[in-house]
Amino acid sequence: MSLFEEFKEYSNVMLEREKKQTLSDLSFKFSLKITNIMMNLGYNKKLLKSDKNKILNLGSGNFHFEGVSNTDLFPSIGQLLKGQLKRNSNKANRYYLNLIKKEKSFEDKWEGVILSHVIEHIPPYLVLECLSNIKNYLVTDGVLRILVPDPRVYFEDIESNKSPQGFRHNSISLNRLFYCWEHQFMFTDTILTTILEELGFTEINVTSFGKGPLGQFDADEREFESLCITAKK
Repeated sequence: MSLFEEFKEYSNVMLEREKKQTLSDLSFKFSLKITNIMMNLGYNKKLLKSDKNKILNLGSGNFHFEGVSNTDLFPSIGQLLKGQLKRNSNKANRYYLNLIKKEKSFEDKWEGVILSHVIEHIPPYLVLECLSNIKNYLVTDGVLRILVPDPRVYFEDIESNKSPQGFRHNSISLNRLFYCWEHQFMFTDTILTTILEELGFTEINVTSFGKGPLGQFDADEREFESLCITAKK
């Protein structure tokens, strides 16, 4: 497909997203509201009593792993209409969790927390609160593993068959990375390291995909564009 043809395809993708944006916003607010209600009612606390896992996978979406407790928001309106009682049809999701709302039953509970391609969806003014909550969920010396999109892999304007954005031309994929998927902020290793240091995390390291603490839980589909950082409480 030529660059011009991909540009037209991208334009149509964005047009369709814009048409559905109002419904999408309402559906997200519904998910968030019901998630908060479930947390207030002690839903997670009750499940936690029988949970022997030590690793928490936050905002797991369609990715889940054995021996890990997976979380996400309550399903959207559209998903409920389809009879999906777990978000993204992921039946392995165990807890309903809003990362901005503190879940007291999780405090000092988890030896490891996976935050894979989640934090870029959170408005920057809420990121510190989110990471502070996560720090409280970790036991002493517990490990946090963060994966975020690295836009730098798209900066060279070449064709690539590896892009998870669905386009061959990096310039088009870069635009989709920034303007689709409700992304709020693109991080660099320097920005993330600085934030984690300010919040009191230690042993902060940029690591390779699939390597380092909790690297076994990196989803292969994310390898091409992932920046990976680990830290300890």
